[in-house]
Amino acid sequence: MAGFVQSNTPGVIIETLEPLRDGPGYELGAFESRGVACDVALSFAAPPKQVTRKDLFGTALEGDVAHHGKIMRLAVKSFEIITLRVKR
Repeated sequence: MAGFVQSNTPGVIIETLEPLRDGPGYELGAFESRGVACDVALSFAAPPKQVTRKDLFGTALEGDVAHHGKIMRLAVKSFEIITLRVKR
């Protein structure tokens, strides 16, 4: 998965990448594995056009996730499951 995206925090594991059905991009699934809240930076191979965070039911949370070029930073709670919709 390092070809698409990678995490700078060893405790945040990128588990899945699934292509979007409605256009270019993918849905990314990750989780915090060490039980420690942290800030993580995700580095994308190409700058995404839009990143939206989703809840466990697949509903988009309010607002897009800020990203700067190929880097996106977000706060992660201990053992949190993260789902991101990444449009390219």
